[in-house]
Amino acid sequence: MGDDDLDELYEDVVDALQGSLKVPTLNPRLRSRLELCRKVMRECDDSYCKELWEQEDRGQRRRRREDESGSSSDSEAQPGGSKKQRLELPLA
Repeated sequence: MGDDDLDELYEDVVDALQGSLKVPTLNPRLRSRLELCRKVMRECDDSYCKELWEQEDRGQRRRRREDESGSSSDSEAQPGGSKKQRLELPLA
């Protein structure tokens, strides 16, 4: 996986975490696991991952691909489909 792909994956994970944690009816066990994931990501050594969380904390985060694409919308199909990867969390 290239650096750009990893950066985009980090963006996807941060968005998914933040969105899921805003759901008031989220299962408490799942909420706990997602909060652990967020904590681990915030401690990650990757500089772009750290930058994402700093931007998120300031409320200034924009997805890199949004900045690069300019006129394309989220509803447009991406060539090659989407490849999702699973992040493994340590069991509590």
